[in-house]
Amino acid sequence: MVDHYFSEVNRLSTPIVPVAENISVLPLVGTVDEERLHKILDVVSLHVNEAKEDYLIVDLSGIHSYSTDLHRGIYQLNQLLDLMGTTLILTGVKPHFAMESAPHVDFNELSLQSYTSVKQALQFIQ
Repeated sequence: MVDHYFSEVNRLSTPIVPVAENISVLPLVGTVDEERLHKILDVVSLHVNEAKEDYLIVDLSGIHSYSTDLHRGIYQLNQLLDLMGTTLILTGVKPHFAMESAPHVDFNELSLQSYTSVKQALQFIQ
């Protein structure tokens, strides 16, 4: 019974939601540590490979605190998706995240697209 709950929590920690043809959203809530980051990378790579996504929107509006793990994770996720032919789009980026990211990762090199909301990102894509 306990294993079932752990399995369910793991599944809910990386909910990828298809919102249109070849477009999915990964809403992140809470804290992203190294363990969760590995889970995200695994789940995203499987999903994108199976669904042949053109875009993955990662919504950061539910993140409570920004860590070095999260900064590195976005960089790794962008590299992974780029190799798979999928465009990463960030939404819900708060100003303090942008300011804190400077010492960790040069996001300018990544040519990441960023929008205020998922709705705004979808309007751009479609």
